[in-house]
Amino acid sequence: RQLPPLDEVLRKSWTRRIWQLLEDTQSSSVAVLYNACSVFIILAYVGISLAFFSSQTTQLTSIMLGLEVPFVVELLLRFLVCPNRALFWCDVYNWVDLLTIIATFVPRLLGALVVQLEGGFVSACQVFAPFLCLLRLLRRLDHLKLLMNAFAMAAEALPALLYTLMLIALFSAGCIFIVEPRELVPSLQDAIWFTVVTMSTVGYGDISPSTLAGRAITMALIVL
Repeated sequence: RQLPPLDEVLRKSWTRRIWQLLEDTQSSSVAVLYNACSVFIILAYVGISLAFFSSQTTQLTSIMLGLEVPFVVELLLRFLVCPNRALFWCDVYNWVDLLTIIATFVPRLLGALVVQLEGGFVSACQVFAPFLCLLRLLRRLDHLKLLMNAFAMAAEALPALLYTLMLIALFSAGCIFIVEPRELVPSLQDAIWFTVVTMSTVGYGDISPSTLAGRAITMALIVL
């Protein structure tokens, strides 16, 4: 049996180590340290973005670019050392990283090297930059992954819950529309609006029942 070349063995060994370091935050002490530093950089980026949102100086742009560079390099490394390039694009965390780079790093880099960009897209990128950057924590914190798994399991029962709420809302809206005078509830849409607001316990107060039956239905909705 012919053995693979030494350089290929070494390359596979290093790519496996890099992939494990990036993918498993508890694989080694270096991985733990890298993950902690990444979390700190993310929080620093969000804090600076919010604190100096209205100040877009050259010095601030350089700082923000410096905070973004490690994540650009990381995404490139993840793609290069990924065991399966096709499955790489099936990972939602990689898409989060890519969209964050497009929305934050690319406009700042073009503005620093070429020309200062302006327009609605750039303004939207600046507004949502802290939000997008904070999404990177989904990959870093294992407890968040557990929470996401819990949400995914709970989502299986969501259709039945929404169906039940729709039945209650439509039935109660019909009852409210029947028992309340037309000057108070002019249409069925207004009755549905009142029912949904009452079920959510918001209670804007723009519509309030005047009849005894309407108040009884409203109390039942609040309790339910």
